[in-house]
Amino acid sequence: MSEVNVPSSQPPVVTTERNQRDRLWIITGVIFGAFLAALDTTILATAMPTIVGELGGMSLYSWAFSVYMILTAVSSPLWGKISDTIGKRPAFFASVSIFLFGSVLCGLSGNMVHLIVFRGVQGLGAGGLASVPFALISTVFPMQERGKALGVLSSVWGISSVIGPLIGSFIVVHLNWHWVFYVNIPGGITAILILASHYHEERVHHKESMDYAGAALLCVAIVSLLLSSLWTKSGSSVLTVPVLGSLAACALCTGLFIMRERRAAHPLLELHFFTRRAFWVGNLLGFMASFSVFGVIAYTPLFAHSVLRGSAFQAGVVVTSMSLSWSVTSAISGRIVYVLGEKVLVTAGMITMLAGFVLIMLTSADSSATYLTLCVFVIGCGMGTMTPALLLGVQHSLEPKHIGVATSTQMLARTIGGAIGVSVTGSAVTGSMLSQFVDLGRRGLLNAFPEEAKLHIGQPQELLGTHIGSLLSDHDLTLVVSAFTTSLHDGLRVGLFMALLGVIFSLLLPPAVLHTMKKPT
Repeated sequence: MSEVNVPSSQPPVVTTERNQRDRLWIITGVIFGAFLAALDTTILATAMPTIVGELGGMSLYSWAFSVYMILTAVSSPLWGKISDTIGKRPAFFASVSIFLFGSVLCGLSGNMVHLIVFRGVQGLGAGGLASVPFALISTVFPMQERGKALGVLSSVWGISSVIGPLIGSFIVVHLNWHWVFYVNIPGGITAILILASHYHEERVHHKESMDYAGAALLCVAIVSLLLSSLWTKSGSSVLTVPVLGSLAACALCTGLFIMRERRAAHPLLELHFFTRRAFWVGNLLGFMASFSVFGVIAYTPLFAHSVLRGSAFQAGVVVTSMSLSWSVTSAISGRIVYVLGEKVLVTAGMITMLAGFVLIMLTSADSSATYLTLCVFVIGCGMGTMTPALLLGVQHSLEPKHIGVATSTQMLARTIGGAIGVSVTGSAVTGSMLSQFVDLGRRGLLNAFPEEAKLHIGQPQELLGTHIGSLLSDHDLTLVVSAFTTSLHDGLRVGLFMALLGVIFSLLLPPAVLHTMKKPT
């Protein structure tokens, strides 16, 4: 594709002159808002067993998370367009308010159906909190300081994965599960009050009507794609009717969306954006990075706990090490992106992630939990190094008035990449385990395998769990551990391949712009 450069004569995306004190207050308020969405899932994961125990509806357990994820992904690009049209300030206030409204409703839920519906309301607000804060910060800080601010804001998501489970456990033990949702209210109100006092945006309306037809087609396409990934994860075969049907619906709506955007007077996503190499390569890299890393997050704790015989605490440390390295390197990357430029940091991050995958492929049933933690730590360093740089690159590929759309497309690419990555990795692990057990059966090595355990072949979480594990002999348990180790390597091989592609595509990024700019006097 040909690349269209953004004219250098365009002004930076700063609505008014602000002193450093105002900027500090603004980023503090934005962090309060971003923490709402970042903490929500990690807190809820700890409290959900208690909630299900009281409300019932165990069969609907996963949908409390899935509906939230789907609505977050669907609404994110809409919030990006809204923030570009009516302003970042009202868009931020609206997304926080919707999230708080959904939180209150979730706390009042009387059964699992109510909770799932109200989690959808939360997800609508979370879509804005996943994109608008980054766009808002980009309008407040001049280009030379924007990387540092975005690096700090990016680290919020890693920090939340560390403290979220602790907060959730405290609430469940000392209060009750309703406060898992009510705890969002003080932070949300604080965010609104701070920005209402310190962030005054020029009231510039582009007077563009929303492309509702395009928005509807895009929403259906995204929902269909995410549903196909969810059904792939839960099934033993990829080629099922629901999966194929949802993929077909996604392809159809995507085609109709493209046709619609070509004719729309005010398109939701202008197709000429994709002629800019920094835009489409940056979003593709966001998809690839999340695809790779979320497969690791999903399966390495199980490997540490069940195969390496680590404690639940050690399994948690594995993921926590990634969160911490992700957060720290995001903050550092944001500070040095002005010196090195986006392309250097994105490429370095992808290479670091690839190195982490190579290291993790060397694990075995005899490896130590410390070694696995080191592998995951390296992968987190790679992800953190590229996160602020990728966002800045995509933002700078478009005109300042489209910064909300640029931000939301990057967040959408990461969300979809993570969801599909977990599903594909899970399918690869499941398929590999089934294949190995079929081979073991042919060789007569499963003759003494308990019948109840045979019902869970291909489900490592069940086979390596406490109940089924207690039914297995040492010989059978060795077979399961060996099979899962091989299966994990097969699953992570997909992530390694995606990381390798990421290194290659990162070389296609155009020359960076930040480090070529002169510092203001």
